[in-house]
Amino acid sequence: MKAVFLKEHRKYQRRDLAALFSYSDSETVALIRRLKEYGILKILKKDAIFEDYSDLQEDYAVGPVQEESVDEKYSISFVGLLLINNKLVYCYPKYLPDNEEPFFEMKTVLQVITRYKQRKDQDIFEFTDDDSIKHSSLLSIMIFLMSDYLENGLYFRKEEKLEYNGLGEIQWERTVNGEMAYIQDNQPYYMNLVTRRSVYDEYDQITRIQKAALNAVSSALQDKGLSDILEFPEIDFPDAYELNTDHESVLYLLEKELNVQFGNRKIRLIKALISYYSSTSMFLTESAFELYGVSSFAHVWEDVCQEILNDHLHTRLGDIFGKAIKDTEWDPSEILINVIDKPRWTYGNSVCKESGDT
Repeated sequence: MKAVFLKEHRKYQRRDLAALFSYSDSETVALIRRLKEYGILKILKKDAIFEDYSDLQEDYAVGPVQEESVDEKYSISFVGLLLINNKLVYCYPKYLPDNEEPFFEMKTVLQVITRYKQRKDQDIFEFTDDDSIKHSSLLSIMIFLMSDYLENGLYFRKEEKLEYNGLGEIQWERTVNGEMAYIQDNQPYYMNLVTRRSVYDEYDQITRIQKAALNAVSSALQDKGLSDILEFPEIDFPDAYELNTDHESVLYLLEKELNVQFGNRKIRLIKALISYYSSTSMFLTESAFELYGVSSFAHVWEDVCQEILNDHLHTRLGDIFGKAIKDTEWDPSEILINVIDKPRWTYGNSVCKESGDT
């Protein structure tokens, strides 16, 4: 499959996109309209003041959606994977140095995006554009199912079983109340001990439904050449659930299971399976438009830096500086982020943009 690499916030004209995608002019116009529909491609203002748009706020740098013209310039507002008409598109962050094909760097970028979405408890199988519109993506659902399996293993139901003289935990109350004790030297001895162990049913219907999904997902990702960059192994469970074409029985079982589960991980997994089996196709077709990523990698980058460096932006000044703050003008109860100076974008004597909290 032909791969195309696009850089976040880099300026592209119609002819640039046509050359990268090997498209005709009409195909390129259709591509631009589709990317704008998802908020991935933005038109740059013709009267923009700055040459380097990447350092500006997006709502200042981009203009309204208009009819496509040959001379218009566009900016990529997306980082992640796109699958467009059987072409694989890597949108890499503006922070990376210019590279024709930063394949290995994109592996790390995709891992960071996945971890970020998981940590923020976002719907990993949805993409939210700049207008806060959510777009469901089959590719994102597939990546979620594989990532969840590799991190948490198969779905399971745990059943507690009582047995005699097993390897599980001894149930002393049941043993004392229900079994005969033999007394020797004033010490009770029990010939039979009641024990409890947890049993996991690997042939549970929901587990087998998950296995069937993983088999199909693994095959689809292998077919599109995505397994390598996502670092997903090939999966093939021989005892997977046998699927019918309508999937009604599968969806019934999943909805039934969803109503009795309370754990966050299980609920998210079941919802992902429902979304997957509810889709019109379980495979990535040649005409598919699929995406997986974020509309603003700057937020992801900032969050990662805060996590690694253990920032104190939302900590009280008194907790940071202790008694030393008593001799200053600062209020010990004030939050650090509220006293940090915020940048202002200016041109001449006019203010173009004031930054929010950062």
